[in-house]
Amino acid sequence: MTNRTSKGFILASAVCCTSGALAAGPSLWVGDSSGNLGTVDATTGAASVVGYMGNVMTDIAFDSSGNLYGITSSSLYKINKSNASTTLIGSLGSPAGGTFKALVFNDT
Repeated sequence: MTNRTSKGFILASAVCCTSGALAAGPSLWVGDSSGNLGTVDATTGAASVVGYMGNVMTDIAFDSSGNLYGITSSSLYKINKSNASTTLIGSLGSPAGGTFKALVFNDT
């Protein structure tokens, strides 16, 4: 997480609406250049680190069921929102002329 004491930079982000007594508003989920997963409350600006993902994700995104996923330049992971642990789903292969940089879900 980027803050006054960290030298990480945000590389990936995803928005998810949260609810319940502890939720002040929608949360921005972020991955930084050190491989940390964190949240930023969109209403208050309060940031917190969830944990270390084990990899630097180039993007993260939620599916329609609220599951969080991330990609590196060549692999797809499922991310545990409680502790940032990741599960490798598989290799994305090698795209012609580069690496993967973005992740989007389409429910249609």
